[in-house]
Amino acid sequence: MFLTGCGMSSSSLYRNNEEFWEGSDGLVFDFVDENPPEMVFEDTPFSVALDVANQGAHTLTGFITLSIEEDYMCLVDDNNECSTFDAVDVYTTSVKDRIESYYAEIDSYSATIAALDDDDEIENLKDKIQEVRKNIEALKDSVPIAHPYKTKWFSLEGKSIFNYNGGTDVLEYKAKAKSAGRLSEEHEVTVVATACYDYTTKWNQEICIDTDINKMNIFEGACEATDISLTSQGAPLTITKIESHMIPTGTGYIRPMFTIYVQ
Repeated sequence: MFLTGCGMSSSSLYRNNEEFWEGSDGLVFDFVDENPPEMVFEDTPFSVALDVANQGAHTLTGFITLSIEEDYMCLVDDNNECSTFDAVDVYTTSVKDRIESYYAEIDSYSATIAALDDDDEIENLKDKIQEVRKNIEALKDSVPIAHPYKTKWFSLEGKSIFNYNGGTDVLEYKAKAKSAGRLSEEHEVTVVATACYDYTTKWNQEICIDTDINKMNIFEGACEATDISLTSQGAPLTITKIESHMIPTGTGYIRPMFTIYVQ
């Protein structure tokens, strides 16, 4: 009888999750080879894919959005046709009404400009039109809407004693090449992936509450308040230093105050 098995060396054995609180990596992602391919022909479908991995110690939840050159390519819908998604279509009625009122205001200013001869008044109304356009864009930006074909959501667990490598996933976006133009045989396009996600930084640290800041006690205290310098914590944002201040209140008590530096 033969017994075989697999195991891990003692050098790679972790006993608690805090041992993964090191490094400064969080979300790491890159394009999958040949996704997108180096060359595609017009009106040809292809895919854009991203390898995403969590190399930090805490669970990450967020999304990745693609920015593309829409004159030369598009992201396709469930029918493999170029998506015609417009964020305005999913705005609430109140937001749509405000946008329409802004456009009506622009039309009114434009009609007034056409009937004016005074250059100063014309410039003044043009400035008002620009201000209204800014209000429209600000209103649109205030309503967070994710493009269903440009945006993919993810949730990746962090490194732990149950998962030494952290969570991984592949996000795929279906796309199609458009025409390069009547006067061009080829056109080079740029695809940009932007990630937005929540993450957590945790650190447990013992601190000293020194009640004898003037050293008047004849007995040696249990500890002395000092500044603490910290190293990486398994997250992109780390607590680098904690300064301790023991402030007398004048009533026989002290008030601890801590200055925490984040980088």
